[in-house]
Amino acid sequence: MYDKKILNLGISENSNRQGELMRKSREQIRTIKIEEEDKKCRFKNLNKQIILIKS
Repeated sequence: MYDKKILNLGISENSNRQGELMRKSREQIRTIKIEEEDKKCRFKNLNKQIILIKS
């Protein structure tokens, strides 16, 4: 009886930690995507500026 409670606590704590890790990695992926979009926008703006300078 007592051992089961300890086991259950350990399991729930573990799954909470895994959920936290998943959440963190998802947030990292999201920020990476945002950074990539930001770079694309910057490149587009740079290309526009270069074209303006050339013409």
